[in-house]
Amino acid sequence: MATLVYPLEPDTNSQSCALDISFRALCSSDVPEVKQLCSQLFPISYTEQWFNDICSCEKYFSRAAVYQGRLIGMVVAEVRHNSRIGMEDDGLVGFWPSDSTHVIYILSLGVLLPYRRHSLGSLLLEEVKQYGTSVEYRNKVHAIYLHALASNSGALSFYSQRGFHHFNFLPLYYSLESGPEDGVTLVMYINGAQPPWTFKDIMTYARSSCNPQNWFYVLKQIFHNAFMRIVRRPHLDSRHIL
Repeated sequence: MATLVYPLEPDTNSQSCALDISFRALCSSDVPEVKQLCSQLFPISYTEQWFNDICSCEKYFSRAAVYQGRLIGMVVAEVRHNSRIGMEDDGLVGFWPSDSTHVIYILSLGVLLPYRRHSLGSLLLEEVKQYGTSVEYRNKVHAIYLHALASNSGALSFYSQRGFHHFNFLPLYYSLESGPEDGVTLVMYINGAQPPWTFKDIMTYARSSCNPQNWFYVLKQIFHNAFMRIVRRPHLDSRHIL
């Protein structure tokens, strides 16, 4: 894939000069540098296999931000079938998604502190959005979602300003060296998809008419939700800090 070059003007509050940043996919030779990058960005330990996978496995979408030959930021994401959404995020794309419904899960996105005033995070996120709205996925992918520390106000503000919405609160989701931490699920719906109905939406719909079919629909949604929470197993995946 061709390298994309972005001449970035400095933020008005920054004293840095303009940067010429290139974006490219991660490759196997990036593993040592990606390890160093993650150790500076995220308070969590990753396995050797995880680093090898994101740098070489084709199932992952990746973009590295490179400045003067050095990795200064990256994003890693994966297209997943709706059946692979973790139990903690049941209902992310509704409780009756079609078999063709997919989502994009952002595993990691981060930029080194000295380079955070140059819109790099926004550009990396935009790369993921363009991937999800490409011809290949525009009829499949309904949402982009991620997990973040509930205490990471900077990340929450960053994603909120770029169209992500709070979907779920995850008590004690992360196990860090400093102790357990709460997480949140953030989601952006794309390609014309809409947020799933909440319980309040369902009840409002049912009350809007005396039609027995409306109440049947309500009961079907409630029982399906309960059933899925019982039979679905939690998705075994590394919990990534954003």
